[in-house]
Amino acid sequence: MPESLLIPKLGNSVEDVTLIEWLVEDGAQVSKGQEVLEIETDKSTFAIEATASGVIHLGPFDRGDVVPVFTVVAVIGQKDDVFASDAPNRAEEAAATGQKPASVGVAPAAPERLAISPRARHLAEKQGVDLAQVAATGPAGRIIERDVIAWLAQRPAITPVARKMAEEAGLNVSDLTGTGIGGRITKKDVEAALATRAPEPVHDAPTTPAPLPEGDVLERKPLTGIRKIIAQRMGESVHATARVTLVMEADVTEFATMRAKLKAQVAEEWGFAPGYNDLLAFIVARALRQYPFMNARLTPDAIEYMARVNLGMAVDTDRGLVVPNIKDADKKSLREFGAEFRELAQQARSGPSPPIISPAAPSPSPA
Repeated sequence: MPESLLIPKLGNSVEDVTLIEWLVEDGAQVSKGQEVLEIETDKSTFAIEATASGVIHLGPFDRGDVVPVFTVVAVIGQKDDVFASDAPNRAEEAAATGQKPASVGVAPAAPERLAISPRARHLAEKQGVDLAQVAATGPAGRIIERDVIAWLAQRPAITPVARKMAEEAGLNVSDLTGTGIGGRITKKDVEAALATRAPEPVHDAPTTPAPLPEGDVLERKPLTGIRKIIAQRMGESVHATARVTLVMEADVTEFATMRAKLKAQVAEEWGFAPGYNDLLAFIVARALRQYPFMNARLTPDAIEYMARVNLGMAVDTDRGLVVPNIKDADKKSLREFGAEFRELAQQARSGPSPPIISPAAPSPSPA
């Protein structure tokens, strides 16, 4: 029997993950412990390792799919084995009972119902696509995102406002003739088609509101992964943090002189030049230890004073704002703090983020 490769439980709060990239091809020979899949939770990126040695057969899951934990996403066995179509269902049963899923069988994949990836379903719903008309090219007869995109490419080009008008009026877009650039169907084309229809009986029901101006919304991009949690955390911070801005002027001549001297003295030995952020964080961490009433957070029914001084240092990345959390910052030397911050910042910018990095998470200690 082939060995199941499933999505492990990666924390008490993690219920599903996003598939980032398969690191091996379907039918490839893999070794136990080899990294074969990269996934992302709302906090970090992880690599899933092969649970056995053999030939891997990938399930009907694509890059960007969101799958529950304990889902079997591949099997590892012999060359002639195949991924069984009921693998995800078996995984769900195992998750419900708290048991590890049994190895998946070798029955041919023959889905009994329409199989579609989450990304493909979302795109189809957004664009009003009848999935029964879409040809499936994914594994095990699964409709994937590129299938929906291919079907959309064959549809007549139409402006967003014209599509909205046609949908509200019950018009079939395929029956419309476009007079816009390149045969694109425009608002005028829909209005012309409506003008040729027999007038409908007048009722006392409210009239359909006028369509929005063309181009009002260019694109809607779902909030997923890190960007979704960034939005949530930023909203939470508004309610849990006092929005106070204090502006003061200070003469930092001596501070800048000290930093320049320190840079000249230790940059070569430390491997980095301590910057203003390092020095300010070093000072803040010790100030929070000296004045614990500032190291606090607000809960619905109380003010909690924190036992540890943890500093969040915001880092801008291509994936959004992430916040490396420097734990016990008040106990670290300037060199230790600077080295740890640079290491975490580099990891945040270059790729997979360790669990210590949170997407835009409000820090319990101000920095």
